[in-house]
Parts: sequence; C-alpha cells; structure tokens
Amino acid sequence: MKMRIQGLSTQLIECVRIARMLSKHGEKFLQRVYSPDEIQLCQVSKHSTQMFAAYWACKEAILKMLGVEDRDRFDWREVEIVWLNGRNQAILKGSLAEKYNVRRISELWLSYSYTRNYASATVLSMQDDHS
Repeated sequence: MKMRIQGLSTQLIECVRIARMLSKHGEKFLQRVYSPDEIQLCQVSKHSTQMFAAYWACKEAILKMLGVEDRDRFDWREVEIVWLNGRNQAILKGSLAEKYNVRRISELWLSYSYTRNYASATVLSMQDDHS
C-alpha cells in the first residue's frame, strides 16, 4: 500500500523553560502534562530535564500538526509518547484521537533530540494513498 505525507511539524524548546516549570510546580506540573509511564521514563534518565523537554516538544509538534489552537484547555495527557516496535510513537486519546481520524491519518512518525540547552521534535503524519 502506498502512503503519502499528510503533515509535518517541528517544535524547538529551551530546556530551561521545562526546568523552571519543574522547579516552580513540581509534581503538579508533571501529572498535568505527562502520563505515569512518561514520568517514569524521564525520571530514570541521566538527562531527565532534557527528556521532559523532548517529550513536551513532541506533544507540541503533534498539537500543531493536528491544528489544536487552544492549548490552555487541552488535556496534555491525551498525547502519550511511547517506545514501541523499535521506535518512538504517540498514543492519541480523546479529542486528539478524533482529530487524527477526521484527518484520515494512518501513521505518525516521531523523532526527538536534545542537547543540554534545547530539545526538538519532528512529527510526520502519513495517509494511505488510495489513488
């Protein structure tokens, strides 16, 4: 089956922004934004702040790609970043899963990277090409 690119989104974030949120809001911030599995994966990392920032960047890139504009009313846990089948993937829930289906997206490709100061994520959405 042929696939075609449906959308592409990239997000860059300063890790210090996430460090400030962690310092200021601690566990409340983590539980509002990340799933328990995401929290555990990031916390065991030697570079936990950068991992939290990379996961945030992934979520932001997905929201941009899906056209979510009102992030203040959005449940950040509707996007969960997981390692599955040898690659990073996103599990979408609730309203995001609906947007995913409406756009007839058949697959998301997700990549993130980080340095001490920055984290970035790129999301590529694919559709089945029925032509």
